[in-house]
Amino acid sequence: MENDSRMIQSEINAITSGESRTWGQISHLLLFVEISRYYCQKETTTHSFRDFAKPVPRQSFTSWLKSFAENTGINESTLWRYLSAGRYYQQLAGLDVLRHVSILSLPLNQISEDISPESLEILRKIARVAPTEHFISLVEKLLNGDVTRSDLRNVWEAYRPVLEGENIRGRGPRPKQVVPEEIKRREKYYEATVGNALLASDGKWIDRFDPRGYNVFFNISVNVPDISDSFEFSAVAAVRAENGDVYLHGIEISKRLDLALAEQFFVGTLLSDYMWLILREINDEDLESKVIPKHIGILVVENNEIYVVRQAQKIEESGSQLGSLAKVLLAKLL
Repeated sequence: MENDSRMIQSEINAITSGESRTWGQISHLLLFVEISRYYCQKETTTHSFRDFAKPVPRQSFTSWLKSFAENTGINESTLWRYLSAGRYYQQLAGLDVLRHVSILSLPLNQISEDISPESLEILRKIARVAPTEHFISLVEKLLNGDVTRSDLRNVWEAYRPVLEGENIRGRGPRPKQVVPEEIKRREKYYEATVGNALLASDGKWIDRFDPRGYNVFFNISVNVPDISDSFEFSAVAAVRAENGDVYLHGIEISKRLDLALAEQFFVGTLLSDYMWLILREINDEDLESKVIPKHIGILVVENNEIYVVRQAQKIEESGSQLGSLAKVLLAKLL
């Protein structure tokens, strides 16, 4: 116990004197202070800034952390984020399904700074709703540096509607339900699965694309004067073509064909360069249906892969209101 206290004191002295530490090292220290109850130790005779490291009486870990923040100049909320991310990293390391991930064998104070607390925070949210196989894949990619925080945020935005207003701990206001809750959740889950297939595809479902220029936005609402007060795309893919031009592909995700899609296709065509429909399943009758205009591209998703049933085509009306959609997407990027 005495050796633990000396180690903690040494680390705190180093940090308060300005020595650099990674977030993982600071998180490791905070966890050690919490677990060892260092913050509860009895008062010593000195209280100078230099001797802040020496244990003094604290009512709680929270009050100790607040004082630590004041004396080190590290924002208190940042310290809580480090602590939370460190706890989650250790939880991941203890999961049987992740035993094969060798990087998780590294102690918290040795992990790469490329693995940010924010990324682990987003990953924890995704874990609540993503299929196990997809979650494991994301963990591996994050730890190997093959996925960015922005990528994880896009995955989370695709899955987020499945939770229907619940917060990260599973609580929150219950939404109004127009269909049985489980049915509605399955529909959202299908949309999330499709969304992640779009993200993972890198645009390979589009003819003559440049993979360096591919981004997907979800649930995009656009006001079109004199046409629609609030039109919503399920998704929009912004794609750079081989010649450098950028095209906007509107996407509607639906589990069935119905007449309501006709308006989606009409307005969506005006707002985008190309309009697509993603169906849960498709048959020959659907392909001949008058509900789907001939210029609408058709996609299906199987095993997280996107397959092109029919390429989207441009018609005279395509993109006549493109500026309205472009403004919405630009605002999201700024």
